[in-house]
Amino acid sequence: MWKAIKEMLGSKKALMAILSAAVWAGGKFGLELDADELLPLVAPLWAYVLGQSVADLGKEKAKIESGGA
Repeated sequence: MWKAIKEMLGSKKALMAILSAAVWAGGKFGLELDADELLPLVAPLWAYVLGQSVADLGKEKAKIESGGA
């Protein structure tokens, strides 16, 4: 279980998701930022995570289609 958690935290997607959640939470609960100021900070992080997820999905599909593991 710890190995899986370490691998997940080592991924760029997980780190960006954690960073965006921390920025969002800081903006909602600690910093004096409204949604108009907060969205430009976290939207690029969300876009990166989504884009990287789509890219990884394509890699896995290509692996399956080529018969490789």
